[in-house]
Amino acid sequence: MRTLRYENGGVQGDPPKSNTFDSEAFKKGISLVESGGGQEIFMLNPGSSAVGEYGQLWRGLKTLPHVYGGEATVQNPDSMKIEFSKDREAQQRVMDLLIDEGFRDSEGGMHTPALKKNAYDLTEEYKGQLGDKWTYSLEDVAALTHILGREGTRIYFGEVVRDGKPLEEALENVYGPDAPPNKTPEEYLKIFRKGMQQHSGSTSEEPEVRDALKSKINPAFMTFFPDMLPEAPKE
Repeated sequence: MRTLRYENGGVQGDPPKSNTFDSEAFKKGISLVESGGGQEIFMLNPGSSAVGEYGQLWRGLKTLPHVYGGEATVQNPDSMKIEFSKDREAQQRVMDLLIDEGFRDSEGGMHTPALKKNAYDLTEEYKGQLGDKWTYSLEDVAALTHILGREGTRIYFGEVVRDGKPLEEALENVYGPDAPPNKTPEEYLKIFRKGMQQHSGSTSEEPEVRDALKSKINPAFMTFFPDMLPEAPKE
C-alpha cells in the first residue's frame, strides 16, 4: 500500500487512441497490488488516504465531488470516504475515468492527467533515453504514474534508472528515511505484472503474490487481522 504520491497536474489534451493499452488487464494489476484483488479489508487503509479497490488517494479525490458523485456532501467530503470504499460501481467508474480521460476540476481545468496519456507521453520521452534499460510496457508506465504521479515517474526514469541516483535521494518524500513504508517501483511492478498475467490466464502463482502482499501489509492491520501475518519459515 502506498501512502504518498507526487502531485500530478498541468497536462492538457486527450490521451492517444490505441488498442495496445489493455485497460482491463491494467485494472487487474492495480487491483492486485493495491487491495489484494479487491479484498474488503483493504478498502480503507489506516496508514494513508488510499481508498477502494484501486487505492485512490482520498485527499485528492475528496476535492472532486463531481467525479466521485458526492455533490450532496461537498461541505463535509470526508463523510463520503466510507461510502465510496463500499461502492464498487463508483470505484470502477472513477478508475475508468482516470485511465481514459483523467480528472478535471470543477471549472474544467486538468486536475490529474489520464493514466493512458501518461503511459504514451513518458514512453515517448524516455524509451530512447534509456535504451537497453527500458523494460517497461505502456501499462507499467501507467502503473508507476498511479503510485508516483506523472512528475514522480519522470524523476524515477530520468534520475534513478537513467542516471543511477539512489531512489531514496531522488524521491526522498516517498522513499527517504523520514517517509512512511512504501513499495519501491520494482516491488510495485512485480505484483502489478502478476495481476496482468492473471487477467490473461498466463500464470497460476497466486500464493506467491499473496505472500508478497502479506510482507508489505501496513502494520496497523495486524491489530485487527493477525491471521494476515506472513507465515514463519518451516523447519
